[in-house]
Amino acid sequence: MLSRMVGWPLLFLSLLLSLALLSAAGGKSLFKVGIVSSVTGELTDWHESVEGWEVYKSKLDKEYPLGFPIIGNDATYRFSFELNIRDDESNLQKHEAAVADLISEGVDFIANAQPNFAMEEALQSNKANLINIHGVTSNTAVFERALPNVFGLAQPMERFFPEPMKAFKDANVDKVAIVYRGDLTELRVACKAAVQAAEAKGLSVQEISYTSSDPEVLYGVTRQVNLSSSTLGLVGCTLSAEAHQFLNKIHEMRKPLKGIMFTNGPANHTWLEEVGELALNVLTPASWHKDTDDVTDFLMVDSAEYSRLSYSTWGRPPTHIAAGASACGYVLQKALEAAFTTCNIGATEGNASALLFGDRDGKPLIDCQDGKNFGKQRVIDALTDTYMDTFFGKIVFSPIRQNFGGHMVILQVKKKTADLQPYLGPSIALPRGKAIQDFVMPMPNRYPEICKPGSFINEFDPGRYAPCLICQPGDFMDQVDGTYCDSCLMNQWVNTTGNAFCHPCPENTETLAVGADDIRKCQCIRGFYAPARVTGTACLPCPEHATCAGGIDPPRNLPGWYAEADNPHFMYDCNPEAQCTGNYTCATGYEGRLCQSCADGYFRAFDNCIECISPAGNIIAMLCMYCLFIYLVVGVSRNLETIHLLMNFCQTLSIVAYFNMQWPLILENIFNIAGILSFEMDIIQPQCATKKWGYAENLYIQLSYPAFLFVLQGGWCGAIYLAFRTKMKLGGKSMSDFSSKDLSESVQRSSLSGKGSGKLGSSSLGSLGGSGNFAALETSGWWLFLQTLLHVPSTPQEMHELILENMSIAFMSLNLGYVVILKYCLQAFSCFDFEGTKYMYFNADELCYTPEHFQIMTAAAAGLIVYIAGTWFMFITVMRVLKQTNSFCKKRPLLLFGWMYERYESKCYWFELTILAEKTILVVVAVFIPDDPILQVIIMLILSLASTLLSIKMSAPVDSTSSLLLTATEGGTMVIMVLGLMYYNSSILDRTYTVATVVGCVGLIGLLLVLTAAFFVEVAFHITIMVLRARHKNIASKWGHDTRLHVHMFRAFKPWFIFKWLTKADPDDWLQWHKLCKLLQYSVHPTCETSYLSQEKVGHFWSYLISSFPEMLDFLASVEEEDRNDFLNVIEVMYEHYFDTANTYKVQLNSIITERFRAAIGQWLSSASNSEVMFIKYALHGLHGRSSDVKVHKEGTGEQETPKINVMDSWCYSRFRIL
Repeated sequence: MLSRMVGWPLLFLSLLLSLALLSAAGGKSLFKVGIVSSVTGELTDWHESVEGWEVYKSKLDKEYPLGFPIIGNDATYRFSFELNIRDDESNLQKHEAAVADLISEGVDFIANAQPNFAMEEALQSNKANLINIHGVTSNTAVFERALPNVFGLAQPMERFFPEPMKAFKDANVDKVAIVYRGDLTELRVACKAAVQAAEAKGLSVQEISYTSSDPEVLYGVTRQVNLSSSTLGLVGCTLSAEAHQFLNKIHEMRKPLKGIMFTNGPANHTWLEEVGELALNVLTPASWHKDTDDVTDFLMVDSAEYSRLSYSTWGRPPTHIAAGASACGYVLQKALEAAFTTCNIGATEGNASALLFGDRDGKPLIDCQDGKNFGKQRVIDALTDTYMDTFFGKIVFSPIRQNFGGHMVILQVKKKTADLQPYLGPSIALPRGKAIQDFVMPMPNRYPEICKPGSFINEFDPGRYAPCLICQPGDFMDQVDGTYCDSCLMNQWVNTTGNAFCHPCPENTETLAVGADDIRKCQCIRGFYAPARVTGTACLPCPEHATCAGGIDPPRNLPGWYAEADNPHFMYDCNPEAQCTGNYTCATGYEGRLCQSCADGYFRAFDNCIECISPAGNIIAMLCMYCLFIYLVVGVSRNLETIHLLMNFCQTLSIVAYFNMQWPLILENIFNIAGILSFEMDIIQPQCATKKWGYAENLYIQLSYPAFLFVLQGGWCGAIYLAFRTKMKLGGKSMSDFSSKDLSESVQRSSLSGKGSGKLGSSSLGSLGGSGNFAALETSGWWLFLQTLLHVPSTPQEMHELILENMSIAFMSLNLGYVVILKYCLQAFSCFDFEGTKYMYFNADELCYTPEHFQIMTAAAAGLIVYIAGTWFMFITVMRVLKQTNSFCKKRPLLLFGWMYERYESKCYWFELTILAEKTILVVVAVFIPDDPILQVIIMLILSLASTLLSIKMSAPVDSTSSLLLTATEGGTMVIMVLGLMYYNSSILDRTYTVATVVGCVGLIGLLLVLTAAFFVEVAFHITIMVLRARHKNIASKWGHDTRLHVHMFRAFKPWFIFKWLTKADPDDWLQWHKLCKLLQYSVHPTCETSYLSQEKVGHFWSYLISSFPEMLDFLASVEEEDRNDFLNVIEVMYEHYFDTANTYKVQLNSIITERFRAAIGQWLSSASNSEVMFIKYALHGLHGRSSDVKVHKEGTGEQETPKINVMDSWCYSRFRIL
């Protein structure tokens, strides 16, 4: 309320002040502006010019309510504009008449509002000496007349078209139809400029003119437009109503156009509302838009503000037509203000007409410093010099008085939103630097072809004017109006055009990339292969133990496996696997099927192919190996026990090497080296000398080897016989000189006590004594060794023994070479299927069942019959006969066949047969079950475990060290088998594999080193003892004594003891040794009834006695004869009344008393009374009978009854009674 009371007085005071100032200035004068517009009729498109003048007038009056000032030197007057508007009804004659009326009414300025009549109006105005200002006329011809009173603010039309024509060209619009209204100057001139611009850009132009807005005429014009081309654009210099009809006709014909441009209509919001979506993306030229970024002017501020002002006045956004008219008023105002700043204008008394035209007589009323006193001319000069920034753009008039500094923009109809409501409105599209929204050219085709599945929209034709593109091979589109064809996905293909889908690749195939256009691009995925080696076919899983890279690459065998390159569908196990390096290649030096043969320039040694040095060197190495085998058999095998253990273990390893357990290379090499002592003749082969050497030759050599040894030993025996006869002849003796009882079959059987055997009498040594002749002690040891090795017998009996001993070596060679001969003979019958063809398993380059193979099998069958069956027959027959005749310790069987059993306790004489059976089973498993390593290992584990338990239980070897080494070799074999199972497991961890390999190698090498060390130690002792025997023989021969029976004395004592004593012995020591030999020669001889080979009970008795109480030897050697006699009496009672009776082991306390209490019960029994012992005997005998379900006899009666007494009660009663 208070604000209203204060506000009204202030408003009244300001009004009074304004009236006072107006009175002081002489009042506001009006410049009369005459405007002839087409308010009615068909040319109303430019009537908006009047609206622009109205907006300007409104803004001017608001800013200058008293008028804008014109300041002179002597006075300042305020002026405004008075708008005098006439309607020409869109008729030129009426337009001219209206202009004449305005002139007669004394208007000061003529403002053009109809550019089609601009030329006539300009001429009339210039004739009437009035300034004529144009806001929208772009016809340069109006201004080229050089009429001094005519000015234009609109840009020349020819400056608008080059840029849109370039856009047409860039959008591949090769042809432009330019349609214009020929009877309307402004429109005709505009399209002429469009034609020039199109031709300048190299476009083909179709120019069509018409003179009527009749719909039929317009339809005919539309039909004339060549709309059949998809590269067509349309430029229409038409009235806005005609533009609407053209769009409708085009839509009816469904003719696609890449670009449409109309000079009239698209900038008008009313027109856009009427046309709707058909106007979208249509272009139109304009000299102004509300989004132009011009500097502000004092009156209109800027384009946006002008747009808001016009919208508030007329309720719609202004166009460039209205803006040009408003700019005309503003420019005219500024020219009036600038024209009189140096003039005295007081004489005009503020009269607008007097200021411009002077008095009634035309005499100027102003006085200017430059002498130019005509006001209108000064305004013309001020307009000519105008250089100003306005919301309409920069205003700079050219010499022909046409503005060339304003805007030149191309508008494009866009979708917009205001207050969340969508509408269509023009936006600046060109130049692109001023564009508010993206310029769309070409326009999207409103009538595009529907692209069916198998085709797609051309991405290089965003307007969709080109026909649908067809999907090419390798592509597909399964939707309508797809924007592109998708490439066939991975593992799909299609080889035709227009595809709505792709075909899946054959099974187990893939494509390397998307977009496969041929089934042949479907190739095998990794892990599969194409049997036909072509793409586009189904692929099979990669064979086991091969790798398949995919594509047409064939399966490639992994290392350790073999395959043929021309038929790589089956993988064959290589044994050893190191021979096959994979990828159809063999290791260096190997070739042939399964890489079993050595390549040229290589020979096989230790089951490996080694590069040849020379053929002679190869032969020499092979002969040296044969000589080694012969020496081992002939020279040391009979007398050395460790050589048998070492050979048996090495032969086992050679069998294990055939188990395909994927052994590490280092273990395979150890197995191969161990083959040196397995008596394999192919350990070194002469391929350097002859390429044809193979399995057959090795078989024949192996089969001939035992025969060769028989021949060799037979020849050696013949040589011994000849040497003996020669020796007798040279000595003057004959066979009749020797007694047939030179040496009995066996030594005299002694009594239990041994008395009377080997007693040293007073004359038993003859004349021995004193220093004697000991020159033999000075003889070289090596000479003595050779003398013993090449010994010539002196008696027929010695000759017979020597011959038997040498022939035993030939028979023993059958046992030593048994494994290798059996293996070679069985291998001849082992075949395997290789791609439908049978080949020998162990000679993969040789076909089965060919004449050559039958020849090999015949030889192998003969070997099996002669050697293998003969060996078993020999063992079984010899063992049975010797057992039946109790002849194990007789001299001739011992010399000829003692190698079968002399290493074992007499009760285990058959133990060599178990070893032979174990070897036989292992060889059969290795040869005939090669494809099942697991079963091989299980069988070998069972055999090794059984053999180990048997050797532990029986303690068969006589020598405890040999027994320990035998158990160690069996245990080592089991460990190797367990490791083999680990190696065969493909899922084993690398760390576990490495640890297992290290453990296996270290253990195996350690065991072989121990066996080898034991062997060499035994060989060293053996050679030393041979030298000592030869020395002993020489010494004894000086005394006239024979030392043949003393050979076992050197075995009766530990080797180290003999070595330490006799290697440093003096003559007295040798005398004592000789006496000792004479004393014990019959007792230690293997033929003695108490020897370790004896099957007599006396032998068993002393064996049990001494093995149970070995310290008894020290006892008997330490006590006096009386004590020994007492001991002997006890022993005889034990032997005669217990051990050697029918009641042996009757009570068997040792079998029912646990070991920890045997000593206590034995001590009690030694001190028990007779009745107590009888009770124990009776009670335990009855208990034993009950446990065995046997009836016992009552003592003193013949009745049978089961004892009634409680054994435990009787036992307790007896114990308490004693206590």
